[in-house]
Amino acid sequence: MRIALVELVGYREWTESLGDDREWIIQAGQAGLYEKLQLAAARLGGFAFPLRYDYLLIIATGLGKRDLQEILDTIRLTSRLPVRMSSTAGTTPSSAVLRAQEMLKRTPAGELSYEPGNDGVTVLAHVDINDITGSTASDGIPKSLVVIADLVSGVTRLAYRHGGIAQYLGGDNVLVLLPDRGYEGFAQEVVDEFNVKVGIGVARLARTAMMLSSKALHEIRESRAKSNIHVIEEGVG
Repeated sequence: MRIALVELVGYREWTESLGDDREWIIQAGQAGLYEKLQLAAARLGGFAFPLRYDYLLIIATGLGKRDLQEILDTIRLTSRLPVRMSSTAGTTPSSAVLRAQEMLKRTPAGELSYEPGNDGVTVLAHVDINDITGSTASDGIPKSLVVIADLVSGVTRLAYRHGGIAQYLGGDNVLVLLPDRGYEGFAQEVVDEFNVKVGIGVARLARTAMMLSSKALHEIRESRAKSNIHVIEEGVG
């Protein structure tokens, strides 16, 4: 898969310059930038992860240098800080992110470093807790937060072991970017450890893979899948 890593240059120094009454400013700025990045990426078939917010990730399989430059130009107009971007393809998401992080060190603020490679396909696993709505109604929101936090921590740990990158999307949903081999083994580990279902989408473009992973979850809920793990590949099903 191909990824693009976006860095907010001078993030720590910026936050410290805002004084003690700063967190609301930081949160509002981060939310606005993530919105612009997600919209710009989705328009071209990509999908964005906020990561730590000082670093943001674009799942960019199938996107060329010109596409990524367009995204960078869009968010530069929104960001309160200088931004820079690097993009590379890799056999695992974690190795690609590490390579992109090294590339950023040599990338001037406002610019894009692009490394050609074999983009391959995007594999996204959408992890969803079984009946979180019912348990929230019976046990309350505070207990649900504990359950969700445990899930996010566990899935992140398992994803890292498989070379993947996990991201909490809100609600009870965790999305995992995975290598194009061994992803069903990862899903089985998650299902064995947690009370969840896993929909997996496989496609060239990230937005399509995301759509297919959501469709796979829906088919599990509708009992149209044979187990709590369901894979839909582009052009199949």
